[in-house]
Amino acid sequence: MDDISTNIEQYDIAIAQLQTKRDQLAKSLEYPQSLLAPIRKLPTDVMIEIFQQATHPIQFFPFFGFRPTCSGEVFTLSWVCSWWRTLIFAQPTLWSSIDLTLENLRFSSKVSLLSLDGALKECLRRSGMSAPLHLNLEFSSMGLNESETFNILDALAEHASRWKKLRIYLTDEDSYECWEYMVREQVESLRASSLLEVMDIRCLGRIKNWPVALNFCLQLHTLRTSYLDLDHALSLKNLTVLAIQVYHGRSFADLLEPFPHLRTLVLGVFVRVDNERTPPSFNDFQHIHLSNLQILSMEEAFPTGLWQSVRLPNLTSLSVNVDLEEGNLSQYVIRWDKPVLDESFFATANPFNDLKEMLRLSRCVVQNVSLGTIPSSIVKSFFADIIIADSGKFIVDGFPYRRLA
Repeated sequence: MDDISTNIEQYDIAIAQLQTKRDQLAKSLEYPQSLLAPIRKLPTDVMIEIFQQATHPIQFFPFFGFRPTCSGEVFTLSWVCSWWRTLIFAQPTLWSSIDLTLENLRFSSKVSLLSLDGALKECLRRSGMSAPLHLNLEFSSMGLNESETFNILDALAEHASRWKKLRIYLTDEDSYECWEYMVREQVESLRASSLLEVMDIRCLGRIKNWPVALNFCLQLHTLRTSYLDLDHALSLKNLTVLAIQVYHGRSFADLLEPFPHLRTLVLGVFVRVDNERTPPSFNDFQHIHLSNLQILSMEEAFPTGLWQSVRLPNLTSLSVNVDLEEGNLSQYVIRWDKPVLDESFFATANPFNDLKEMLRLSRCVVQNVSLGTIPSSIVKSFFADIIIADSGKFIVDGFPYRRLA
């Protein structure tokens, strides 16, 4: 019995040793087998496209301590193998999309900010000298009084000629100073070789002034902003899409004139102002390129007489909401319990009739119309007074509308 037990124990030891050798041999095969994997046979351009689809913008967040947060899939992918790392480091577009949040820098240590500055500059360096930059910047409770701010802003401004898509969120007036500083000294760069095509700027409050340098961004075709004022010296001749949450001005002629090639206008709230420092509005104004008009909040307080002598002969698409909650228009919150505007509202001078009269005089052929909650008789009158396409698409209060002959 003892001999049998001894033999079994020896066999177990031998089996364990063989299993260990087997595992070692199997592990030694993993690397050459990985070289034969299908993904290894893909062309370089296909691999780069896969990386493009698998990565999101690199994110930078200052941390309330000694280390900033810098994260992104591009880093994880570069750790997989030397081949992937070589491809990723050699592809500037994988490093050209950046989300940067600068918030309460006074609470971040100098070491943290220096690390953030260094990491940002390294990513910008890897993005090359010609790859377009897509920047998403948030400035929160931060002003130019923070000494470390300048290095970070200068690093971004140095590549102003490569900005292609720029989204900026400002929380206060101090934050606005950072945005203005970043653009102010870049007139020559933007004039010479600006790639900027899309800009989205949001601000909690009024935007003081638009940097004049933006007027030299000849490629800029889309602008979205939370605020625009008649006094802003903004003249973008090639702009085709403009979305404004709140506009302060006198008329739609004043709004449209600086943008002669505009094709789409989205307007949230129109606040009428009378400013003696500016010349009077146009007596006769025709905008031949505007084809898509969206008014997000035409409620009872919407000013009348804004269209004046404006004509939009090529307007084909119209969307008007008239059922938004008054007093909270900037949030675009719909109150479903708000009563429908009755016919007495439409019987007097009102913005909806102003709009209809402008459409009638413009003699534009409208193909798509979307209206909010309006009495049926007013809807019928509206479609009877304007020219609409036979194959048009019409929506009233969220439902398809069929115009009766």
